[in-house]
Amino acid sequence: NGRSYMQLLEGQAANVEAAFATIKNDPHHRSIETVLERTVNSRSFPESAMLGLNLVSSPFERRRAIAGLVPDKAEKDIRTML
Repeated sequence: NGRSYMQLLEGQAANVEAAFATIKNDPHHRSIETVLERTVNSRSFPESAMLGLNLVSSPFERRRAIAGLVPDKAEKDIRTML
């Protein structure tokens, strides 16, 4: 619909909490939901600061496109979430 956005925050807990607080307090963001919150041993996307993807296509095409961005070494929970 051009209005939905999904973001995965990862890093040191204090940095993630600060970034999420900024997002929650920004009036441009509404209906924020936390889907998964947990501590991990390593980042799922260590090579990326931010990735973008147009999510206007069909649900099947969106899922396949998002899954294609997830590195093979990503935690199983990240893959399951898709």
